[in-house]
Amino acid sequence: INAEYGVSLLHSSKFGGRMHSRGKLLSFFVGAFLLAFVLSSILAHSHNVTDDTLSLSESVWENLKTVQSSQIISTVVLAVVGYFGYDFFFNPFSDLAHNHPVPSKGIEAINRSRLSGMPPCYPNGWYKIFDSFELKRGEVKPLNVLGNHLVAFRAEDGRVGVLDGYCPHLGADLAIGGVVKGNCLECPFHGWKFNADGKCASIPYADTIPEVAHATPWICKEVNKMIFIYYHSERNPEPIFPCPFYPEMENGWVYHGKTSHFVSAHIQELPENGADVAHLHHLHIPYSALIPCLLYTS
Repeated sequence: INAEYGVSLLHSSKFGGRMHSRGKLLSFFVGAFLLAFVLSSILAHSHNVTDDTLSLSESVWENLKTVQSSQIISTVVLAVVGYFGYDFFFNPFSDLAHNHPVPSKGIEAINRSRLSGMPPCYPNGWYKIFDSFELKRGEVKPLNVLGNHLVAFRAEDGRVGVLDGYCPHLGADLAIGGVVKGNCLECPFHGWKFNADGKCASIPYADTIPEVAHATPWICKEVNKMIFIYYHSERNPEPIFPCPFYPEMENGWVYHGKTSHFVSAHIQELPENGADVAHLHHLHIPYSALIPCLLYTS
């Protein structure tokens, strides 16, 4: 089973988008608190208005004038405290799950603890990272997947390469400012060039290339118009099974788009339950009528 479960892409615009959403949400909280306070004030003081000659708008205005500035300020303060209080208690967990993968050292520690019964963070296997059309010739894209920061690029000959995101020289981020030159990815710091196998092909200011000048490559396959990388929790260099290829997808299947969902679960649970058709009727009885729609028919 090869799915995108658990693969989270971190875009450079994520931080700006979150701050923009935070401002909008804070404005909503403040507006909601103020509206609720004003409405309650109007209801509370409407019993004290005895002049029946006042129109509805005049009555509302008279009640609004009774709201003191200190009450408005305290409402705004409560709204801000409420928002950041929620952000303090809940957002770190959401932030950790969605935007920041578990550090590699933490993943290795958990993998080592499997002797005590803990499963690895990520199951061994092939993971889809892009549809083929999402990575064009000469394009470089950052990846934060499987607890690692990686860089993906497509060389001029069409081959896709996936390397560790940091240059082995002085640690520059190859995904930020790195460019494709021919069939190699050029580091933005000193101009070192690495091919899809991670081998350093050129150092502008050196006649010889040292053996240690080698970026860590990830096994990458492009099949059925999708790009996959192979992951093994124990750093096994050879895949335990080949990347699946489905001939049916090459004969008339049309791409209609995709959806992405974040689910708070171990990523192995979702594909395992999806393949376990026998449990659907027993456990999910209200939805069992949908099963025939999911089966392939001629």
